[in-house]
Amino acid sequence: MPDYGEIFCEAVEEVVRTQLRGLKYDLTQVCQIDDISERDKGIYWVSTDAARFKAYSMTQNYEVGDTVYVTTPNNDAT
Repeated sequence: MPDYGEIFCEAVEEVVRTQLRGLKYDLTQVCQIDDISERDKGIYWVSTDAARFKAYSMTQNYEVGDTVYVTTPNNDAT
């Protein structure tokens, strides 16, 4: 005879896994400013341990070496 309790728990687990994969959330990373050559446009090159990318800010007083928090909306860096 099938264990319906176990079958139910496995089904719920699969639904939760599927929902978690589809979550969209903002990702905030601690970065270091590498390049300020475009800061007059609000563009800074920043880096983490794993990547280097552009970050945008309305604040134009950051300097090379400053540590900043960069938020990526919906964790979508495209």
